[in-house]
Amino acid sequence: GAVESRARDMLAEAGSGASRSVTAAATVALGDDGRGTVRVDLRADLVATGPSDVPAGSQTGTVTLDGAVFDDGSTTAQVANGTAVSLRATGSSATLHVTASAAFSSLPYGDALDAVGDGGASQRMILARPADARAEAHADAQSPSPLPFAPRVVTRTSRTVASMGDELADALRVSADPATPADHGRPATSDGWGLTRRGDGSLAPVPVTVRSRLLGPFPEQVGPERDEAPAGAPQVCEVVTRIDRGPGDYASPACRLPAGGFYTWVESISPDDTAVADGRARVLPWRSTFGAATETTQVPQPPRITTTIGSSEITTGGCQTDTLHVTSFVGVGSIPVHVRLAGPFATAPAEGEQVLVGDASGSGGPAADIALDDDGDVITPCIRVTSPGWYVAVLDSPGRPAGDADGAAIAPFADHVAHAGETFHAGPPPAAEVAAPPAHAQL
Repeated sequence: GAVESRARDMLAEAGSGASRSVTAAATVALGDDGRGTVRVDLRADLVATGPSDVPAGSQTGTVTLDGAVFDDGSTTAQVANGTAVSLRATGSSATLHVTASAAFSSLPYGDALDAVGDGGASQRMILARPADARAEAHADAQSPSPLPFAPRVVTRTSRTVASMGDELADALRVSADPATPADHGRPATSDGWGLTRRGDGSLAPVPVTVRSRLLGPFPEQVGPERDEAPAGAPQVCEVVTRIDRGPGDYASPACRLPAGGFYTWVESISPDDTAVADGRARVLPWRSTFGAATETTQVPQPPRITTTIGSSEITTGGCQTDTLHVTSFVGVGSIPVHVRLAGPFATAPAEGEQVLVGDASGSGGPAADIALDDDGDVITPCIRVTSPGWYVAVLDSPGRPAGDADGAAIAPFADHVAHAGETFHAGPPPAAEVAAPPAHAQL
């Protein structure tokens, strides 16, 4: 009868559909364009055949996304098992991270049974409990953000004061600027350096190239800092540094300083220096300012000084002055100059001849001290000459170290060479005329 028929059906179900448990496995696939899919597969452990895939589309569960949305913009959707559903990653991080959480409830699988009887002791029926199995799964995936990123560099020259012939490099601290304005409607990544996918599937920093140009020498300080370098600015060299480890500290190749003066580094990053396959489209351009204090180096040099003696001929016992004509004076603050009269010599020293002088204290001959603080003419106090002969005015200065006011130094300098304009003669005073004795009347 009916009971027997139902019993046979139950035996058939037991043979084909009886199960011990059910599990879920989620998979998130994410492309480098920020689009991807989520899929959840169910697997039941059947008594008759062991673990088996649950037919696709036979069950429906709830999938919740973090870091992404479904096509309709929602983060939660009802998803059929075994079916890939489209999603789109959100956010502006350099690395997109999408997490999917899936839950399937009331599944017709499991090993729970109920014994049902009429209360007597003669007969009981064993029935499968109504379906209430639950399966959950989680999955995540990462991919590089398709958004552009804005590299930036904080730089510092290797020396603020150097000597002619020294090598100069630039320290580069490289990072990504999260505050960069949107580029063609696309905001820059908000929290890091752009990444690209290697052939083996791993993620690597997008490589960029920093081009560093050492400009100079300039005769004066290059400040104040400004956006553009002067047109036609002299250039010592151009070097390149490949940034292939992402953010961090790097150092540029060095350039040799050819002469005295002021130098400053300027840097730039161009997308054109990154290969298309390495992420060129992701790189935003960057350029440094000109004249930053941290990028400026001085090779101290003396000002240009020509001199003119007050008179080419004086009388012994008289005094002589020397006028210093100063150009290319740099910085703030005076420098002392010690002017000495080398001599006396029996004959005039030849033009360009090195002359011997006493010690710097001035004990070697007549001298005067002056101070220079700008371009222009400075006249020494009158220097008295007590012996006859030929003299040459020479000068010395200890220069000036770099000061806090502007960082400009002046190198020590001296000129102990005979020049026609610095050579003079001190002659003896004219002989005193002897008065003739008065005439006597002749008797």
